Amino acid sequence: MAFIKYVKDGIGYCIEDYGVKTIYLNKNLLKYKELHNKVLKHELKHYNTKGFWNNVIVDIKDFTDITKQIQLFGFTLKHPGAWSSIMPLTINKKEGLSVDIFMVIVWLVAGLMAWILVKSYLWWIDEKGNKTKNIVNI
Repeated sequence: MAFIKYVKDGIGYCIEDYGVKTIYLNKNLLKYKELHNKVLKHELKHYNTKGFWNNVIVDIKDFTDITKQIQLFGFTLKHPGAWSSIMPLTINKKEGLSVDIFMVIVWLVAGLMAWILVKSYLWWIDEKGNKTKNIVNI
């Protein structure tokens, strides 16, 4: 049996304390039934999955649902407390500093993609014969 608590920060997460697993969902998700159900379904997968890498695989598979990711992005814009779910490093009173390895990977990939896009654009400008001497070489 899953215990569900509604909180004001994050989007959704599943934590085991003293042998009891609890799913925490942002209380504002109750305003968005479809998104609430998708997030709850995802957290139930974590609830029933054992092992760190198995849980990372749950996140990777879910990350490919583009419609859900767009809905989550809109949700985080409307409810700033939800941003804590996509931060790679978080600090709280109970656990201190914690690292979300999946979000570290996501941010590294996003940074690499941004760097490649900037470098490609600068190369493209240079190939067209435009002057790039004033642009900082990355």
